[in-house]
Amino acid sequence: MNSIGRVFLAVDLDVNTKAAVAAQLEDIYLPGKPSSLANWHVTLRWIGHLDEVRFDMLLAELDQTDLGPPFKVKVAGFGAFPNPETANVLFRHVGDGEGRLMELADRIEAACENVGLEPNERPYVPHLTLSRLRPPVDVSYLTDTSPEYDTDVSYFDDESETSEASEVPYMVPVRWSIDTITAFTSVFDEPHSRYKVLDTIKLG
Repeated sequence: MNSIGRVFLAVDLDVNTKAAVAAQLEDIYLPGKPSSLANWHVTLRWIGHLDEVRFDMLLAELDQTDLGPPFKVKVAGFGAFPNPETANVLFRHVGDGEGRLMELADRIEAACENVGLEPNERPYVPHLTLSRLRPPVDVSYLTDTSPEYDTDVSYFDDESETSEASEVPYMVPVRWSIDTITAFTSVFDEPHSRYKVLDTIKLG
């Protein structure tokens, strides 16, 4: 059977939301290799290599699944995997609407298992990846504060790791509506990989 590549289901961010989040980060030094703005998304379920038949089965199952109505979410503070002190992934949390995203991920997980895919054992953490760090970096200067609140946030600039801490201004919360799930596959082009849309599934 023909493979359609490495597949994942995600919430795509619209152009205006991406621009708003990117504008918030312009004056903040983010270590590591940044994720391409065009690739920004919130993963709902990583699937991996999939053939055409199983993919069509999954789409049919999702069409029959009650995924709930559209809802709104908010981009929240910084987080890191596996932890802020030795981070290899820097991300923004999803604030308002996080519970609804987790519920949506649970329903998608059930649909995946119904078509014979292996269960996903990892706890689901809704997030927007900003950069990947090799070797690991301490990013607690970002994660110890929450820029969506009216508090002082400190960061180091890219001139020196021992520079004076600077204040990041209050960030107006970025909210957007989720009404569609997108199925992506990874396309490996130099210098960055990109994601190709395979299909979309409407909520509601």
